[in-house]
Amino acid sequence: MKDIALHIAAAQPICVSRDEVPADKVETEREISRDKAKGKPENIIEKIVEGQLDKFFSTMALLEQGFIKDPDQTIKDLLAAKGKEIGDELTIRRFSRFAIGEDA
Repeated sequence: MKDIALHIAAAQPICVSRDEVPADKVETEREISRDKAKGKPENIIEKIVEGQLDKFFSTMALLEQGFIKDPDQTIKDLLAAKGKEIGDELTIRRFSRFAIGEDA
């Protein structure tokens, strides 16, 4: 789909799903969130950290990003809707993004 390719170019995801986000990036984000929440009760800190991780994944993982043309709809939802239209299941297994002036 051309819209998905345009979305990838504009939103710059680093992977397809949250499972593919490198563990070191997730752990770094978890520590940053935990530091921001210092001083709050432990059960609240964990909820804050999980909420911040969800936001992090929604910027890094393609399937969790809000679609550029309709931010209320995720790419995962868009694929499901388009698949329903054509009577099949659509999936994204991988993608490559190229940009002028960036290092590989």
